[in-house]
Amino acid sequence: MPLVYDAIYDFILDLISFEGQGPLDATSIEFRKRGFTLRRLRSTYEELLSLIEAKESGRGNNDRLAWKLLSAYVSVDKEGVSLSMDLSVARERAVQNISVEDDISLDAAIRRAKVIEGRLIECIRKICEMCVYGEQFDFNCNFLFEYFCDKNMLMLLVELFAFDSSPQQNRFESVVCSSLVKSQILQSLSMMINNVQDPTSIYYLLSNNYLNHLIQSFHPLDRFTSSALDEIVPMYVSLLKSLALKLRDHPHLVEFLIVPSSDKNNTYSFPLFSAAISVAMSRYAKSDAFGHITALSIIVNLCQ
Repeated sequence: MPLVYDAIYDFILDLISFEGQGPLDATSIEFRKRGFTLRRLRSTYEELLSLIEAKESGRGNNDRLAWKLLSAYVSVDKEGVSLSMDLSVARERAVQNISVEDDISLDAAIRRAKVIEGRLIECIRKICEMCVYGEQFDFNCNFLFEYFCDKNMLMLLVELFAFDSSPQQNRFESVVCSSLVKSQILQSLSMMINNVQDPTSIYYLLSNNYLNHLIQSFHPLDRFTSSALDEIVPMYVSLLKSLALKLRDHPHLVEFLIVPSSDKNNTYSFPLFSAAISVAMSRYAKSDAFGHITALSIIVNLCQ
């Protein structure tokens, strides 16, 4: 899929926005509507980056602690605090690690973090919905999905989801995504996999091991709080199911989901299959019958 630079996108948008003298036919109206959607996609992507930068700029004690309290990961700062508990309880548990002056504005920092979190979730949802919307048009070139690829948004979403305790391996050093953000990323990617039909677009989504990395990054599950697992695991299983169904209809795509080993034994791994087994055997599956059955169904489908 060719990559289109911003200058060319600007030219396309100017061309689409040109007001001609004559009446517009149905094709012109649809093409202009598609151009407006491209403009919305670009502005949403720019907002997403600005929100990430806003999270990065929050390097004070309060901001760092607020993101730790909202994080999906188990942390000594939380001391077992669940996100479903009242924020005053979380603040009381966390205040031991900060000064009295910092404690006064901790609630405000948490509120700021939650606002950014909500806007971040909305941006991720809009971006993926607009890309799926572009797939519904019968044009030779899908500007929306090309822009998604040109800006490498898939890698961005995977990095946001796969953030762990090794920030030096992640270009968003201070970003700690909450369970709500992670579940939205999984839900959006699952929606794209289910709805994208163009072979080139499918190949892009499955190439470069982005989804394989995302699948592997979720394990082990004991790194996450129980409340985070309640939010993330259903969306994670849904993504695994979407990939399994895609493989059932297009068996030749399996080569994109096989990862060669880094050792010299010429062995290979199948992250999708391994993840389904891990979820089915996890302690979470014991309390969620639907997730357990879905994981088992994925295993059976992959073995057929």
